[in-house]
Amino acid sequence: MRSNDQDGPSETERLRLRVVRLEMRLATLAGDAPSDRTTSAALTGGTVALFLSPALPWVREGGGFRVFRDGTLGALEPTGYATGWDVLWGALEGEHVLLLATLGALLSQIGFAVGCHFKQDGFRLATLMALCALVPALFFVSWLWSGVPADGAPGAGVFVMLVASAVLAWASYRSWHQDHVVGRSPGRR
Repeated sequence: MRSNDQDGPSETERLRLRVVRLEMRLATLAGDAPSDRTTSAALTGGTVALFLSPALPWVREGGGFRVFRDGTLGALEPTGYATGWDVLWGALEGEHVLLLATLGALLSQIGFAVGCHFKQDGFRLATLMALCALVPALFFVSWLWSGVPADGAPGAGVFVMLVASAVLAWASYRSWHQDHVVGRSPGRR
């Protein structure tokens, strides 16, 4: 519909096309909203779990269970445990450099996870993904290297750290992928 013998579309036609584009964008954003909420919840939950993991036991001795001759089970008393903070102070005093580097990387992982809540840029998300892979690997290498006693076992804090790292790696990859791969594709505006 052209008016006044113009070569381009009329003002009404341009307005109608703009409304159609806005409606399409709104439909796309509404479709992505549940996925974005899931990613945000995973990032928040992983950060909180990672922050609380050093307060849980990281090393425990004893415990477990025993089977008696009559077939009953009995729980063994744990003889001791050390939280993540105890392990950090022990690494400082005992000069366990690899264990100290692991816990330092864990603290920087917590810092990057908190930083991703305030601003999600490619550097922070990529660094968080790398730390999520590096910290668990470093922990198990330092665990074997430091010579933990034979009856020592990883405690609940280690498993919380592993799960939190996996959740944060997934959430940061998903955010990075949405922002840098899908967001820059030619079909999206």
